[in-house]
Amino acid sequence: MREVWKSVLAFLKNTIPEEVFVPWFGKVEFTEDSEPDIINISVPSVPHSKFIKAQYEKDIEEKASEICGREIKLKITVKDRAFARACQYSPGRGKSS
Repeated sequence: MREVWKSVLAFLKNTIPEEVFVPWFGKVEFTEDSEPDIINISVPSVPHSKFIKAQYEKDIEEKASEICGREIKLKITVKDRAFARACQYSPGRGKSS
């Protein structure tokens, strides 16, 4: 899957403006996963995860599926889990979306 991710990343780099690509995909890392139909990436923050999911998940999954000849799904994890948890829960306010 690492090679598939590299191809998808190259596709995105040629498709979206550099001023969008660099800040949102510059620190994205591929992470190994034992699931054969999943591209697992690690992002630096919850906003990164939300933005990529909202704006590019469909494109990433479609391109990866095209390359592999089967359905591929994207899984995004946040590197700093403590920060991610803090963003999801604030005492007295419950979970935020």
